[in-house]
Amino acid sequence: MPFSVDLPKLVLIFMADGRITMMRRDRLREICIVWLTIFATSAVAAEGKTVRPDPLLELEADRFRLTAAADVDAVEKLLDDDLTYCHTTGRCESKAEYLANLRSGRTKYHKIEVVNSAVRHYGDIAIVNGRITIDVEAGGQSVQGLKMSYTDVYRRVGDRWRMLAWHSSPLP
Repeated sequence: MPFSVDLPKLVLIFMADGRITMMRRDRLREICIVWLTIFATSAVAAEGKTVRPDPLLELEADRFRLTAAADVDAVEKLLDDDLTYCHTTGRCESKAEYLANLRSGRTKYHKIEVVNSAVRHYGDIAIVNGRITIDVEAGGQSVQGLKMSYTDVYRRVGDRWRMLAWHSSPLP
C-alpha cells in the first residue's frame, strides 16, 4: 500500500513495489484536481444527466455546417481578420483568399463530418483538435471521404469566438 511523507514543497510517495517517487506538491495538487474533475464528470454522466458540450465545439459544428451549405457570408462572421487557413495540400490562405475561393466555387465542401473533437481553453485563446471526413471539390478534382486530422485555433474578441488559424493533415 503506498504511503507518503510530506516535505515543505515535495511529497515522497512510497509505492507498494518498493519504489519511491518524489513529486512537487503543486503538481500533485493539479493531478488530484484533474482526477476529481474526471470522477465528478463520470458520476454526473452515470446518473443519466446531460453534460452540455463546450459551446466552442458547437460553434465549430456550425461552421462546418455553414461551409458545406456554401453560406459564405455566415462563415465570414466566424473568422478572425488575421486568419491563416492551411489545407491538407500545404497551401495556406488568408481570410480574403479563403473566402474568395469559397465564393467563386473553386473550393466546394459538400460534406464535413466530425469523427471526434476536443477543445482546450487558455483564456481568450482556445485550441480545437479533431478528426473529420469531408467530400470536397477543389482545383477541378472531386474527393470523397477524405479523412484528416486538424488543429483549429480560436480567439475570443469581446464576447464572440473567431477562428484564427486552421491546419489540417490527411490521414491514411
